[in-house]
Amino acid sequence: YIFLAQGEKLLFEKDFDIQVKNYVLTKNGCDVKDKVFIGNLHKDIDIIISGRIEPRKNSINLLRVLGGADYKVKFVGSLNKNNKSYTDEFLSLVKGYDNIDYLGSVTHDDMQSLFKRSKIHISASWFEVSSLVDLEAYFLGCHVISSINGNTNEFIKKNIDFINPEDLSGLNDLLKDILINYT
Repeated sequence: YIFLAQGEKLLFEKDFDIQVKNYVLTKNGCDVKDKVFIGNLHKDIDIIISGRIEPRKNSINLLRVLGGADYKVKFVGSLNKNNKSYTDEFLSLVKGYDNIDYLGSVTHDDMQSLFKRSKIHISASWFEVSSLVDLEAYFLGCHVISSINGNTNEFIKKNIDFINPEDLSGLNDLLKDILINYT
């Protein structure tokens, strides 16, 4: 067996009511060891959310919580074509908020540039094994807010907070506390 994180192994064992003895952890080829890219210190994007626009990524709930706030938010990622009603609702809601931009899908180079310009990256997915986006955002200088439903905590030990996708009510207070460090 090959797992991306110890937490994934534990869930697998629970789901199938087995104990796996022979396995390998392949941590997405990442060994961050608390090394953060120090480069672009001009951080003009307060919050970036990267991932497909779909229910699993909790895009609409994040949009509703962050819409109308006093910070700049950019959503980046392709629309999930298998859920047109969800993506149509998302696009309609974006138009109602001056502080929210939806950039669509961008190249990897552009994504790296966006991370370097961003203060905070948020992932509030309902399901995540080991988020490569969290790791890349962290490496490129973002404070990471990650879903409790993933295993990012096995990789990143500082400049990280966790959020329950079922309850985003405390997110704005958390964001204000983090953004104080950027003023």
